[in-house]
Amino acid sequence: MPLAELARVVSGCVGSKGLDVHALGAGDGKSETRLVQYLCDRRQVVDLRLCLLDISPPLVHAAYRHAADAVEPRGVACFALVGNFLDLRRIPVLSYRPACSPRERLYTMLGCTWQNLTDGPAFLRQLGDVANAGDLLALDVRLARAPAGDVAAITAAEPVVTQGPPPSCHEWLSGPIRRYCEGYQAITFRAELLPRGLVPGSYEINLLADVTMRPGRGERRTYTVIRGKSYDPAQLATALEPLGWRTLQSWPYGLGERPDHGLVLLQRM
Repeated sequence: MPLAELARVVSGCVGSKGLDVHALGAGDGKSETRLVQYLCDRRQVVDLRLCLLDISPPLVHAAYRHAADAVEPRGVACFALVGNFLDLRRIPVLSYRPACSPRERLYTMLGCTWQNLTDGPAFLRQLGDVANAGDLLALDVRLARAPAGDVAAITAAEPVVTQGPPPSCHEWLSGPIRRYCEGYQAITFRAELLPRGLVPGSYEINLLADVTMRPGRGERRTYTVIRGKSYDPAQLATALEPLGWRTLQSWPYGLGERPDHGLVLLQRM
């Protein structure tokens, strides 16, 4: 992930003002911590604060310990909150900035958090309601490998559509089901293709778990374990501008010859 390049552009936007990095859905917080370390290296932003938000208390705890050990010695104040970023209005420290404040804000949704939302554009409308003009947002997105709507092309470019998730991922994907679905007997995985998404140029590949229950425990159940939306960068930028978010820069990245992810920096207009 090109976090150093992101830090360079963010530093240019913020200058010598203070900066609050609000990590939404921070998970283990490692990418967000690396980003703040790169911001420290730039030495332009002299007053940094990092706030880690996640709905999972164990993840927040681990993320905070990692971040605090890494960046508090460099003068960065770290905070951790357990909460749901889908309702930011209930978290004033992340949603309210006094008009007289000289500080800037950078919201981050790394680790493909945004693409796993049911309705990504709706979330950006909500975030726009609490963001101020000039606030920044870093989105980590998966890049489309074929034109949206072309089922044959998508299927050819995305082996997971026909093959399902690789066996090496099965244990990880089945973890929540094995822990919380009482009475399960067997779990199998498959993929579901939605060739057109809410954003023009996008499509969606969902990973589904079909769960066979033990006799007397009910019928077979199906759970969506991952939503995977893929976007065309140019069409994504065009779609987000009417929502009040202007694309400042984007960086494709990934393993192999063809980048499969993109880091996008947006600014609230």
